[in-house]
Amino acid sequence: MKKYLFLITSFLTALVASGATYYVVEGGAGNKDGTSWANAFSDVQTAIDKASSVATSSNPSEVWIAKGTYKHGSEMTMKNNVRIYGGFTGIETSKDQRTSGNNTILDGECEYRVLYNSNINNSAKLDNVTIQNGYSSGFGAGMCNNYASPEITNCTFTNNSASSYGGGMYNYYYSSPVLTNCTFSGNSASSSGGGMYNYYYSSPVLTNCTFSGNSASPGGGMHNYYYSCPVLTNCILWGNTASSSGNEIYNDDSNNKPTIDTCIIKGGYSSYGTYTNIITADPKLTPLGNYGGSVPTCPVVAGSSAIGSGKDVEGVTTDARGFARSSTPTIGACEFANKLTGVSISTQEGYLKYSSSYEFTLNTNAPDADNLTYQWYKDGVAIAGATSSSYKTSQSVGTSKYTVVVSDGKNSITSSEIVIETTNATRFYVSTEGSSSNDGLSWTTAKNSLKEVLDYIGSIYQHDQIAIEIWVAKGTYKHGSAMTMKNNVAIYGGFAGTETSKDQRTSGNNTILDGENSYRVFYNNYSSSNKLTNSAKLDNVTIQNGYIDSNSGDNGAGMYNTYASPEITNCTFSGNSAEYDGGGMYNWESSPVLTNCTFSGNSASRGGGMYNEYSSSPVLTNCILWGN
Repeated sequence: MKKYLFLITSFLTALVASGATYYVVEGGAGNKDGTSWANAFSDVQTAIDKASSVATSSNPSEVWIAKGTYKHGSEMTMKNNVRIYGGFTGIETSKDQRTSGNNTILDGECEYRVLYNSNINNSAKLDNVTIQNGYSSGFGAGMCNNYASPEITNCTFTNNSASSYGGGMYNYYYSSPVLTNCTFSGNSASSSGGGMYNYYYSSPVLTNCTFSGNSASPGGGMHNYYYSCPVLTNCILWGNTASSSGNEIYNDDSNNKPTIDTCIIKGGYSSYGTYTNIITADPKLTPLGNYGGSVPTCPVVAGSSAIGSGKDVEGVTTDARGFARSSTPTIGACEFANKLTGVSISTQEGYLKYSSSYEFTLNTNAPDADNLTYQWYKDGVAIAGATSSSYKTSQSVGTSKYTVVVSDGKNSITSSEIVIETTNATRFYVSTEGSSSNDGLSWTTAKNSLKEVLDYIGSIYQHDQIAIEIWVAKGTYKHGSAMTMKNNVAIYGGFAGTETSKDQRTSGNNTILDGENSYRVFYNNYSSSNKLTNSAKLDNVTIQNGYIDSNSGDNGAGMYNTYASPEITNCTFSGNSAEYDGGGMYNWESSPVLTNCTFSGNSASRGGGMYNEYSSSPVLTNCILWGN
């Protein structure tokens, strides 16, 4: 029995001592114990601490962080034997399943240092994470290493600011981290070392790293002080600035001797240390942005001095975005890829367009996009002259399918089809028997929401020079939020749902717009430069049960008008309630024209039926206001 107890105890001890994986998602998930994506931690430091508690040198633990921005409220710290990986969607079971676009960001909120590491070695690892918006009143705003030499891969340091030294990273006292495929851009230090400051026997090893757009007094890109001798291979230092000296690299004295091999340095390098194959031609870096992968980077474009100029480094097979390195790699954090990387098509699409012209726009984050070529197609046939990144149609009524082929001279891609349905209709139909999926062009294909049609007309339909009618069949319509009337749009209620003329309407077909005692029915909130005129019309409609309180605006439960003077005919306002002014209608700098209208059973603190303020002069003819 003792033998079995010993075996069980040994097994449990080994299980606890072994490494594990802990998961983090924005806001956390499930019971938030970090044991799975479904039960992920919300806080990165909590996951690191938990992972550290079970990690050993022979069984390191991992922390997987899903895409999102993580703010801790104070600096975080890495731990030995804990490997931290970003760039997950939040469903993966393997690190190899990570794909582009899942940016994991550790954010200092411009208030505190993002990471402070002390007494750790290269068993502490950080991969595919952006460290941004760190602030320190002393040194090391993005990351400060004190007797700390972690391994950092595919990470970006940006917009970190220190009041003294090391905006992006400060390596302090025997700190020699190993950095691969890392980008330092837009970091600053008031004293020195905008991108990185190395102090007191700190000699980091940097391979395929890019420093651009960092600033300090001396050492805009990097400052080395007191026997600090970093090793740089395949790195770019370009476009960093210093107000005194050393835009790219500054060595305090001859005791600081970097080893620099096959690097691009603006202005060259002739200071202390050992240096071979220094390239001074422009690497043609793009601005920091999302060009694939999980961190923002600064890829190079065609004609860059970095392309094919690097030396092959054992173990460095991919770049910061996960793209394969070539046998003669590109210098810097990003391998040169074909210019089509990141090309996509974006357009504004709707179910109907009245206008005969409609512009498509190509949206691309591709490096060197200016050198791409384009060819647009309509229904599979090349459109003569349509060879720019945007195209404006001259389509007649009907349906057509558009695509664009984008080429970099060697490779090409084709967009998915963009279907445009064009009509010259000037009337839409709404019925409780309709459907949101209908086109709204007849009673048999009616929409079921007046608000949807109004919103659609306002956002896409080109109707500035034409008058549009909306016919609404009998029934009660509840929209969940207020509607807005539009210029040149006339709304007619009172239809049975079969008529072909407004004159065919008969009694009993009540069209009711209901606020459900929860929201305004109409909210016509315009400006002095963009007024709602009497080209907006409302006819044969009941407006009821509108409600507004101090939490959402106070005034005008049935209809709220600011710089709005619609024409309203044969309408009833009933049972609308405002906490302050204008239960049925509130007018501010508005003069609607009302004919044959009734206001009854509405309530407010002032003006139960109607409240007029600030130069409002409505015109009422044959109207009743009673019992408000």
